[in-house]
Amino acid sequence: MVTGGKMTKALHVCRHLAAAGWRVVLVETHKYWHVGSRFSSSVASFHTVPVPEDHPEAYVQALLGIAAAEGVTMFIPVSSPIASLYDALAGEALAAQAQAQGRQCRSWSLPAATTALLDHKGSFSAHAAALELLVPQHHVVTSPQQLQQLNSEKALGAGRRFVLKSIAYDSVHRADLMLLPCPAAKLAAYLARPDISITQQCPWILQEYIQGREYSCYSLAHLGRLVAHADTAAALSNLNYKYEGHPAIRQWVEAFVQRTNASGQLCFDFIESAKDGRLYCIECNPRTSSVITEFHDSSQLAAAFASPADVHQTINPLPHSCPIYWWWNEVARLAASPWWYAPTFLSLIGAGVDGVFTPADPWPFIALHYLQVPALLVGNMLRGNPWKKVDLCIGKVAELYGD
Repeated sequence: MVTGGKMTKALHVCRHLAAAGWRVVLVETHKYWHVGSRFSSSVASFHTVPVPEDHPEAYVQALLGIAAAEGVTMFIPVSSPIASLYDALAGEALAAQAQAQGRQCRSWSLPAATTALLDHKGSFSAHAAALELLVPQHHVVTSPQQLQQLNSEKALGAGRRFVLKSIAYDSVHRADLMLLPCPAAKLAAYLARPDISITQQCPWILQEYIQGREYSCYSLAHLGRLVAHADTAAALSNLNYKYEGHPAIRQWVEAFVQRTNASGQLCFDFIESAKDGRLYCIECNPRTSSVITEFHDSSQLAAAFASPADVHQTINPLPHSCPIYWWWNEVARLAASPWWYAPTFLSLIGAGVDGVFTPADPWPFIALHYLQVPALLVGNMLRGNPWKKVDLCIGKVAELYGD
């Protein structure tokens, strides 16, 4: 059973498993009944469930019902940021239900307590530092007054700058790049915005701002071993993926997995400092990453999920794997800057592959663009909710107060 059906990464998981002979059940929330992936030849059955953050108990009970009806023996949550903890709780409930019924159901979520620890940018940074792994300096902020008190070189350190981020995933404000220290009037104006809320219940984090090259990675761990791993050069909103094979990233992740005896799916984001070349981990997302799409032409990933104990060498994307793009995203970039982007467009389209389309399974691509996205835009217009962009990689409209 695979959750997160609206997202490209869930479709890739389904295709890997189906190619290895698994019967795949795909799940999404009721809002996304129209996802393109439900039409994939790799999906045997599709179900919708309640929104976990609104109805957590009903969500878990729905997954338990689907698992019992479909005879699920493996649970691979492809969680949205807000659903990670709920999927971890569901994984524990699914394993307990299966044991009570005399069967097994492997969950590829981390334990719920670990998920909560790692999903919080502040507690993750403190945890990684305690493991003697390199992370930027940080301050967890729980009020505007605390932030204003920190807004000085005396408080933050001479010559240091810090970026302000919401600890909870925020698809709208994550691009603000508010740097401190800054003029008091600028900070006051930012905090006065009606869409900015910093409280004990909704904390933010000041994280040391490090200039350099960004990377992201996806890792599958089992009992402290790295079973599968992929990385990519990254950006704030990443819509292109190409395997890098950065040795320092792998070393950092292997150390983390070994020192925590981790089992589950992990995504880490890194900055390689332009000043001294050191690699800093800036956050952990305890869930599947879209970097998993780099395995698109590999036949080994399903074995890592199904029998991790039998994988004796970490599985990576193929060395010369084609880069991933999303067709209409590239067309939009070309339309916005035709002369500047044309060489990149032609190079990428010539060397890469679309993240969704395959000739053997074309319907998800068609339905994503001509059913899923139009339906989401119509629904957004009817609700009148402000929105920022259409993200084809994760199959959603990034909207204020959205999911």
